Amino acid sequence: MYHEYAKQLIESGNAYYAFDTTEEIDEMRERLKKSGNPSPKYDSITRQSMKNSLTLPQDEVEKRLEKLRSAPERDRQRMLELQPLWQKFWRRCESPGSCNSTELHYFRWLLEELRVSLFAQELGTVERVSVPRLEKQWKGL
Repeated sequence: MYHEYAKQLIESGNAYYAFDTTEEIDEMRERLKKSGNPSPKYDSITRQSMKNSLTLPQDEVEKRLEKLRSAPERDRQRMLELQPLWQKFWRRCESPGSCNSTELHYFRWLLEELRVSLFAQELGTVERVSVPRLEKQWKGL
């Protein structure tokens, strides 16, 4: 019953798909608190840094939806593999100006490549990426 209403809201542009885990949302909330935001919330500004159908390419959204329908536990496991790397990145970037290095921009790009590699393999990646490779890359930062 609710699925049809949700679908209507999304198709009319009054809702969107969100793929963030509760852990990622909690982490975003903590980052905002540490940056001095006294009442962090999920709004139009923070939404742009999260994983949802507003920020991801349409083909990735469709692939994520299909995969969630077919193997939700596998995707959850993959999200858990990515989470520690994202946490390290965001912790490093907590203070203003601390995320401006070329190396950190490259690491973020590799994180996005890894995300595509894990969730939308059909799209392909420019570079070969893996969790161990990114962990090694992080140690060099």
